[in-house]
Amino acid sequence: MGITSIFMLVIMIIYILFFGGTVGPILWIIIPELSPNIIRGKLMSWATFLIWSGSFIVSQTFPMLTDNRLLNEWFNGSFPFLLYGLCCLLWFLLNLFCVTETKDKSLEQISAEMSAA
Repeated sequence: MGITSIFMLVIMIIYILFFGGTVGPILWIIIPELSPNIIRGKLMSWATFLIWSGSFIVSQTFPMLTDNRLLNEWFNGSFPFLLYGLCCLLWFLLNLFCVTETKDKSLEQISAEMSAA
């Protein structure tokens, strides 16, 4: 195994870790807590659709990005990981600064706060 293969493996592991701490579980936790009971099921359906659509897009674009000769010359094969990692970093910052904290609050308290906002 060459240094490029090891580097790509390390970057892939970092991508998986960031995905597991950002987009992956966040929607499953946030939507049920922040949405009213009447539309919770529909929102979870949309969240499921979006998560699987995102996974489909990643799985379809990854081979195209890794086979691109120009991107391989410029980024030594790491461009897809850089792109997807930046997307996960953006999701992380969005969640950090824009999503309401729900720790130690009941669903009624959260609903009242969301209605007031």
